[in-house]
Amino acid sequence: MVLLKQGREALHHDARSGARRAFCALIAIAGSLSISGCEGEQVPDAGVAQESVQGLAPPAVPPLHGAAARGEMTALGALLASGVPVDGRGVGRRTALMFAADGGATAAAEALLAAGADPDARDASEVTALMLAARRARLDVMERLLDTGASIDLANDQGTTALMDAIRSRDEAAVALLLDRGASLAPASTLGWTALHFAAASRNPAIAELVVPRVDDLEVRDAAGMTAYLHAAEEGNVRTLALLEERGADVTVVDRRGMNAMDHALQKKVWPAVRHLAGRVPPARMAHLVPLYPEAQAALEAAGVDATAADSR
Repeated sequence: MVLLKQGREALHHDARSGARRAFCALIAIAGSLSISGCEGEQVPDAGVAQESVQGLAPPAVPPLHGAAARGEMTALGALLASGVPVDGRGVGRRTALMFAADGGATAAAEALLAAGADPDARDASEVTALMLAARRARLDVMERLLDTGASIDLANDQGTTALMDAIRSRDEAAVALLLDRGASLAPASTLGWTALHFAAASRNPAIAELVVPRVDDLEVRDAAGMTAYLHAAEEGNVRTLALLEERGADVTVVDRRGMNAMDHALQKKVWPAVRHLAGRVPPARMAHLVPLYPEAQAALEAAGVDATAADSR
């Protein structure tokens, strides 16, 4: 079924590809299936087809990695006892411990760590087991990794850390765990996003409530010149906007394009944020959008703002 699904994808992604022709050849050889998209296709013979379609098969998962992901402890123990390298690499250069972390297999993770697995091993994208566990809020696995010495502030090839991954998972328990264990708020991704930016953009306001009080500089900017306040406005996070205002964030801040919080809210058509910002931040560059949207006009007029103000661009 996996091969059939991948073959169908080949039909749609590249009508001229060798994989497409090979797939159609196998369907023709089988004789019992008819697939839309193969009509009139010039296909190679069966031998060539079989060889070509091999490239469509997914890479095999090593037995140790599969046992770790599924938490199959008997198989895992037998494989380790037979001498299978505990940090052997599989798909994407991931270790069995990474598979256990991603799958939330706590007992398997414990067994691998006890057998000497490196908690800080990195895959092809510089991702660690802790990052994988944080992405899925695997709290028990996260605790075991940290207890065994996993480095909490390592970053992957995009510059994101386990804390950033936990924030993006929208799970406040995972975020709180990492913060309580001393995760740094200072690292920035390759786009200049810090944990503060991710928290402000999160649709779970409880995340921002965990992060914001721990940050000294609320005006730190990402590569686009965006502050946490601007991110919160862009995502329509009214509770986070109020929290940032309470903590003293600059509500008049603009990004590198000269756009302020109201501009971002208008551009994204997030009306709760527009209503919150009306009377606090008049539009700077997006005033021309106001006449297009009754919601925006009503919000600004209710706040006593001239909804017909000219765009200052």
